[in-house]
Amino acid sequence: MTLVCVVGPTGVGKSALAVELARVFDGEIISADSMQIYQGLDVGTGKVTLEEMKGVPHYGLNLVQPEESFTVADFVSYAEERIHDISARGRLPLVVGGTTLYVRGLVDGLDFQHQAKSSALRASLQQRAEECGVEALHAELVRVDPLSANRLHPNDVRRVIRALEVYYITGQPLSASYQWHPRPPRFDALLLGLTCSREELYRRINQRVEAMVQAGWIREVEQLMLRGVPLGGQAMQAIGYRHVVAFLEGKMTMPDMVGKIQQDTRRYAKRQLSFLRQDERVEWLDMSVLNTNQLIDVASERIGKYFAGISCDHREYT
Repeated sequence: MTLVCVVGPTGVGKSALAVELARVFDGEIISADSMQIYQGLDVGTGKVTLEEMKGVPHYGLNLVQPEESFTVADFVSYAEERIHDISARGRLPLVVGGTTLYVRGLVDGLDFQHQAKSSALRASLQQRAEECGVEALHAELVRVDPLSANRLHPNDVRRVIRALEVYYITGQPLSASYQWHPRPPRFDALLLGLTCSREELYRRINQRVEAMVQAGWIREVEQLMLRGVPLGGQAMQAIGYRHVVAFLEGKMTMPDMVGKIQQDTRRYAKRQLSFLRQDERVEWLDMSVLNTNQLIDVASERIGKYFAGISCDHREYT
């Protein structure tokens, strides 16, 4: 079973490209974004609007309430069902998103017989510990794995992070005795990576954050706080949300809030690129040297050749 994955750093334009490819190849889109699965987190996560969808069916958005948890295992199960349904109707499934662990879990399968590990997730948790305090992470662990939380000292940052890492990869607490053997990968996937120069990417990210604030991000966070969404929960760990909370609480000025969100987003994009560059299967498309029409044409050509069984070298299309 064949699918196309459009990957790349946040803010580079993956969603827009995927929509155009879906229109060319009669496809439907599955979002692989660990924060766009939450209802009510729209502006700050860059969720596509109905207008931006251009009539292309999208899945993987607004799946759960912001008070709930959602794991890699949950995503893989959900996405597999959507892929089979889309393929059964003779359409092309396109998986689009920057949550690399979601894409990897879907395409390669995950073997949790051995200890689950993700350096990217671990780095993200470490950053949260540094910025929010290990107490916030321990409170989150109490919610998802109370047995491990009770066993670990609240200040034992390394073990607290490890317990959360296992939970968010497997969907099961570290304290549980589990053996999960997922099915072997069943998907023949083409990975198209969208990139651009660092200067252009950072410019896009900075402008995107400013546009999100103008589009109502602060009001969105106010609504989440009013409904009592836990600040230490998984949903509120999306980039920027805690800084908006700090602004609303008078702990940060507007310029400081915007600057900090831009900085965190740039760092996240750098980590995404670093992870994806390690995968030699990714066919990179550089939008720094391709205009929109050229980008669509080159990506479409690559998909057509892939379907035809013509091998292409893993180079960067310029």
